[in-house]
Amino acid sequence: MKKPAKRAAQKPRRTPAQSRSAETVAVIVEAAARVLELRGLDGFNTNAVAERAGVSIGSLYQYFRNKDALLASLIEQQAEPFIRILETIPRDVPFQTALLQLIEASAHQQLQRPELSRLLDFIERQATFEDLAKRTIDRVQRVLIELLKRKDAPPVDNRLEAALEVLSLIRALTDAAGERGEKNHARLASRIHGAVCGYFGIARPL
Repeated sequence: MKKPAKRAAQKPRRTPAQSRSAETVAVIVEAAARVLELRGLDGFNTNAVAERAGVSIGSLYQYFRNKDALLASLIEQQAEPFIRILETIPRDVPFQTALLQLIEASAHQQLQRPELSRLLDFIERQATFEDLAKRTIDRVQRVLIELLKRKDAPPVDNRLEAALEVLSLIRALTDAAGERGEKNHARLASRIHGAVCGYFGIARPL
């Protein structure tokens, strides 16, 4: 019974129809990202975001009901470019090439703004955002399942199970790299690729 109310609280109050409104929302969401990076979750609140964005608290509340709505928009904004890359992987490239593109996108996403990614990963595990996080994971999972249907993909007994386990492996390694402060996403992607190839029992291409 609580989930619809939760989703309603996370939704923006209104969708910006004009370019100026869209710009204001973009500024507010980026300010939210900066406040989260600099102050952490304990220091994250709507007043701090409004001050960072250079808007009144009233203007912020025109678009966002509360800090949960801000965090939800931030999660979606950070995830969408990554998801778009995955969903547009060409169907005619070999499985290994497509797999590496997925891994590289994940590594780049994590290390581009590691502190923000680390905090958003933590926030997504909270019950308030479980539905939003599940929708993102489901989209990534569907991409990997489609990759596993390709003719040159390694055989697996259960594509859903394999997709979940591979995604867990990728996420664990990218999270650990982010926590260590690693900067080189290409090196990280290479290590993850090796680990995933090991999971499937296939050789890495030379």
